[in-house]
Amino acid sequence: MNQNEREKLWMAYLDGQMSAAEASAFDESLTAEEREQLAAEMRLEAGIAERLAAKVACPDATWEALRSQLEGKPATVPTNVVRLPLRSLGLIAAAAAVVLVFYSVRGGDTVDSAPTSGSFDSAVSVAELENMAHGVGVEEYFTQHNIQLAVADFSESHGHSHHKTIRAIGACDGDCPYGSLYEVLFECCGEPVRVVLAEQSSRGARMIKQAQAHGKVQATRMIGGYLAGVVGIHHAEELLDLIEAKPAQVT
Repeated sequence: MNQNEREKLWMAYLDGQMSAAEASAFDESLTAEEREQLAAEMRLEAGIAERLAAKVACPDATWEALRSQLEGKPATVPTNVVRLPLRSLGLIAAAAAVVLVFYSVRGGDTVDSAPTSGSFDSAVSVAELENMAHGVGVEEYFTQHNIQLAVADFSESHGHSHHKTIRAIGACDGDCPYGSLYEVLFECCGEPVRVVLAEQSSRGARMIKQAQAHGKVQATRMIGGYLAGVVGIHHAEELLDLIEAKPAQVT
């Protein structure tokens, strides 16, 4: 495989355009150095998106100057404000965002590039998870959101597991501005654990990969076109074995 083909695979993986099998094969082919580089690129991409999506207040004097220019009226601009075309201001804002993210990826302390989504916060209690579910069961939630997955029962067939009790509390929307992240809430051995889910080509899937690169996700797996990740202080990677793809329905 030449370098050009390798780069195409690299971009397809980052953009979530691979099938589950292709993504798994590509992941296994990565060296330790490539994994580190991939994690850095994910942090960069997520950081740029976060900065550009953030709401930043415009100074009153600058806003008045811009509004006057758009309306074709002369404006009195304070001496400490430089009048710039709207296009230039946009370019400066984008450049500033890239510079801030660059420092975060390079290890600077200007910006914390770690994901801030509450879906990756392991410091929650079982009671908090029950409140988050609002009494909505996993199967009901999956049906409402057309998620073609199911959660198997934890029974005596899992006797080899070190987990004594596993209870599915329910499911809820994840903390994602794009609305593409979901959470399945569990109580495992009396401890709160979550399985975060997102379609493999969604922004939510990128958030999961980003969180895993920062050590906030224990393990991930592709299941029926969804990327699933385990979040919690209690080690419960085996919960991924309970998430199953629904068999295709024949009409």
